[in-house]
Amino acid sequence: MNTRHKWFTLALLIGSLLILPGCMTSTSVFSTDGAVIGQSFILKEGETWEDDLSIIGGSAVLEKGSIVDGDVALIGGTLMVEGTVKGDISAMGGVISLGSHAVIEGDIITLGANLTRESGSVVKGNFQNRIPDFSIPAQSPTPQVGIFETVMNVFWKIFQAFALGALAVLVALFMLQPLERVGTTMQFAPVQAGVIGFLTFMVGLGVLLVMAITILFLPLSFLGAVALGLAWIYGWLAAGLLTGEKLAELFHTSWSGPISAGIGTLVLTLIANLLGAIPCVGWVIPFVVTMIGLGAVILSRFGTQRYPGVIS
Repeated sequence: MNTRHKWFTLALLIGSLLILPGCMTSTSVFSTDGAVIGQSFILKEGETWEDDLSIIGGSAVLEKGSIVDGDVALIGGTLMVEGTVKGDISAMGGVISLGSHAVIEGDIITLGANLTRESGSVVKGNFQNRIPDFSIPAQSPTPQVGIFETVMNVFWKIFQAFALGALAVLVALFMLQPLERVGTTMQFAPVQAGVIGFLTFMVGLGVLLVMAITILFLPLSFLGAVALGLAWIYGWLAAGLLTGEKLAELFHTSWSGPISAGIGTLVLTLIANLLGAIPCVGWVIPFVVTMIGLGAVILSRFGTQRYPGVIS
């Protein structure tokens, strides 16, 4: 098997892990640490899960009257809550849906996740939204009127898209060539970039979590999280630049680099927000794009070097 086929096979395995099992309705078999990996899990009415719950690339449904006596962690996937979570909910990517009977006694912490709430849901803790963030902003745990929440959600997502578009213009004004190298790597080596991005994301997240629980390495974990976040955003802006260039070709026109980056990032972010509203699978395409962007940033050393085999 040649190198190209190896990369392709590995990409298929990762894609199968993230995409195919996400919409299954069968109950998954837990490992000893309570993790749902690429499968689905249903905690039925009246049942209690007396431990922490982790969903990695899968889906979980907490039915009305069910109880999770611990924290819930979501890494790419879907979480539907109609029951009670006595701890915190932490999400990186994916979709969280709080039904009208949901009760969250802790905090909700999101990183690039999409959060929706129905009227009647209760969150006793605080909301923490961090960049890159496509989730619904919530200033208070008090449920809002449905129509008002919907309107505010739409305006917030539009604001986010314009903010990221403006950031793309600013970055392209000063770092256009490095941004182009990252975009070129995404275009001509998407499989390699996607695999490297996913591995960087998973390994980096694990290392940061281990470092964060030690007082000695806590400052380093913060710096590492900032570096990972910057790489994530940088890859998204490069994807926006690539999108803008394709749009210019589509309309048979020519835009400068900063204009292409701004328009492309605006359009890409709006599309990602729209896709995020699709149940079960809406998170997949934005997540794949971010993984490819993150991998391209790593392969091109933040755009400072041309990735071998890619024409810059």
